[in-house]
Amino acid sequence: MSARTSRASELDPRCFISLVETLVEDGRIKDEVSIRRMISALYFCLFNYWCAKKYESGIRKGGPLKDLFPYRDFHEELLKKKLDKEIVLLYTLRTASDHYVLNPTIIIIYDKVISRIIPKLRITMSLKALKNAISASKEILKHI
Repeated sequence: MSARTSRASELDPRCFISLVETLVEDGRIKDEVSIRRMISALYFCLFNYWCAKKYESGIRKGGPLKDLFPYRDFHEELLKKKLDKEIVLLYTLRTASDHYVLNPTIIIIYDKVISRIIPKLRITMSLKALKNAISASKEILKHI
C-alpha cells in the first residue's frame, strides 16, 4: 500500500463482489463448500471495508492499533440505514455458513442487535441463497 493509497480503497469489495457474481453466472460455483465460502467472504469483505472507512474517518475502537471493530456497530449502523432485510439475510447466511453443518439448518442468532429482529431462522445454503447474498451485498455497499 503506497502512502497515497487509503486502507479503505485497498479493501473496497466491488471487485470481489463482481468476481463472485461472474462465477455464479458462468456456472462455476455449484458445490456447497464454494457457496458457503463465498457467502462468508461477502460478509467479511463488507465488514472489513466498513471498518477501514470508520478508521480513516477518525473513529478508533479496540485492539493494540485501535482497529478492532465489533460486528454489533456494523449491524446497528446498517439497521439505522433501513437495511434490515439485507444485513439480516447476509449475517444469518454467514452464520449458517461458518457455524452450522447441516443444510438446511435452524440457526439461533446471538448477536444482540440482529436477534431483536429475528432470534431464530431456518436457512438453506444454495445457489439461490448465494445470489440473494450478492444482491444484499451490493445494496449494503451503496450505503457504506
